[in-house]
Amino acid sequence: MQFYPSGIEMGQDIWVSYSHCQQWHPPDLSITAAAYHRISWQAWSALISQEINNSNSLFYYRGDNIFYRELGKQLNHYRAALLNTLRHGLNPAAAITGLLGLGIGLTPTGDDWLTGFCAIWLLPGHPGCKDRQYFISAVAQAKNKTTLLSAVTLGAAIQHRYRESIGQLIKKIATNDSKEITDTLTEIKKIGSSSGCDMLCGMADACALTACFGEHYDDQDSYQKEHLF
Repeated sequence: MQFYPSGIEMGQDIWVSYSHCQQWHPPDLSITAAAYHRISWQAWSALISQEINNSNSLFYYRGDNIFYRELGKQLNHYRAALLNTLRHGLNPAAAITGLLGLGIGLTPTGDDWLTGFCAIWLLPGHPGCKDRQYFISAVAQAKNKTTLLSAVTLGAAIQHRYRESIGQLIKKIATNDSKEITDTLTEIKKIGSSSGCDMLCGMADACALTACFGEHYDDQDSYQKEHLF
């Protein structure tokens, strides 16, 4: 795969042209300390998870294919390991490396999950930013485990650069805006065969983990009813 100013060359007979692309100027995505405590992180996690629970993501695989079942088992093992290390303030490098390149597709399942997770956990203003160097180092050291496209996509997420639909969802979460949320989630689910759902899984996990550290639960129920449901 080769990247050029006018497009992408894949193999000997595939050319992806940029000629019909329009430039997207992403909004300044960040959260303040006050917003961090005001966001209903657990509610967002539940909402996103509900949308992808019956998807074709390997994280939710329930079929009979032994190969996919084993991949799903490994993916969930490293997923749990990463969340556990971050919850306890430990170095997540081993878990990140375990997820890299694990799965199926041009952008493997584990990479897509990491892309979604980093979009939330490393968001400017989020306390998870303190872990950013762990992700940078792990991806740099293990990038040969995955595809070039996947490494570039994940690296961009770590640098706060995302697809437009991902950026729209981040903005909605940062402002607790659930208007037309189904449309936004649907656009993300259209990414690849399962990449969008895998990214959403990572974002849901990042929201759930965030809730463990900083969500104010006193007014959570009333806030969820008023703003999300």
